[in-house]
Amino acid sequence: MIRIRDQENMAPWLLTALFMGMAAYHTSKVVQTYFPNLIGNTFRACLIFFCLVQLFLFFGGSQYDGKPDADKQSGPIWSRPLMTVNGPGNGVWNTTQAEPYPICSMSWGDSDSSVSALDLAALSYIAYEKQQDDIKNLLKETFGPEAQLENFTDYNEIPRWIAVRFKPGWKNRKGSDDKRSGGGGKGVDTVVVAVKGTSTFKDGYLDTDLFTTIKVLQFFGGIAPVLKILPVDMVQWMLMMVKFGTGGGKELEIWKKLESNVTELRKAEEDHQRSTKFVLTGHSLGGGIAQIVAAELGIKALVWSAPGTLYSQSFFSGDRTGVVSEERMQRNVVVVMPDNDDVPRVDVQESVVQRIQCFRINHEATHYMTGTTECHPIVKSACEVWRVCGDPMHRDFNCSKYVNSTHELGKLYPVEKHPLLESNQKY
Repeated sequence: MIRIRDQENMAPWLLTALFMGMAAYHTSKVVQTYFPNLIGNTFRACLIFFCLVQLFLFFGGSQYDGKPDADKQSGPIWSRPLMTVNGPGNGVWNTTQAEPYPICSMSWGDSDSSVSALDLAALSYIAYEKQQDDIKNLLKETFGPEAQLENFTDYNEIPRWIAVRFKPGWKNRKGSDDKRSGGGGKGVDTVVVAVKGTSTFKDGYLDTDLFTTIKVLQFFGGIAPVLKILPVDMVQWMLMMVKFGTGGGKELEIWKKLESNVTELRKAEEDHQRSTKFVLTGHSLGGGIAQIVAAELGIKALVWSAPGTLYSQSFFSGDRTGVVSEERMQRNVVVVMPDNDDVPRVDVQESVVQRIQCFRINHEATHYMTGTTECHPIVKSACEVWRVCGDPMHRDFNCSKYVNSTHELGKLYPVEKHPLLESNQKY
């Protein structure tokens, strides 16, 4: 069973809820003072609704410690890898039929030990695994013997991350411990740090803490379009003041911790006189944390379905103004944004955005009520990238739930005419 918190541990939740209510009240007073025409019964009703939602989230969540049951921790999270290096190779198909996404031809890390978008998707997937042995097994099944688990943190730690080393020529040693042509050559290693996304209650609480305010402003934009009326830098300042005023900016320690961890890994490589290239990746909340650290340290990153950073960048920077900025995000981060997924549309993206399609198998449209549920999972995004890009390593992909390998691989979906204006004919 999930255990009930004791009264002492409820104190931070009560204080957070109190300060959140005070922040909402003072924010409404500021808006009323400077923009009186925006204030009306509808605005007040929305504000009350927002406060009730916050109370439900805070007080409902304060009853739990967020740790999974012991029996649930005993087995692996994933029953099988996202893709398997040993097999007949269903990843083999004629990619010349496709018009690939730009990320299909991109690579990260050193040229001798580079990783692809599919590799980074698999690592984001593996980062959700709990136990060390299960992580190692998934790495071997996905990449072969050359992917080495360098380090990792506890599953319940925030942020939870794994660091995986790829040696030069690793792609040429797919499935055995025997060297193949070109494998094990001299060159520079690539180390990928993959950050786990939301999977525990604590992760969900952090999601709510970081992004609820900006999401509410976006949601009620049609009623009180504050984000369209106010200058961006003013909204950034307001959000920063609200966050520091209610919580004191304790969330900053989360990405500072990851920044410190990555800095230590880089220093260890330098101490051994290695010019190792580092790459960051992650999915959802993990991608959001990874992209902040990528901007701060100037490390390249590919993240999946991560929230945006435009309005929150001042808070993310903390007392180091400008370390998370539009320019740094543009230069270092690529975010994959599936259609119909609301999570990467929270806030506004500043990094390079790769939009991808999201359909059910056989080009069936997702339901508008379940778009995020269907399009947000990392497995779905990885299978879509494989459908369009193919896999140069010819691995077997476990994508039968999302892709019909008979007639969907590498092909453009047919475009249909508007059913109300013309006959619904494909062309």
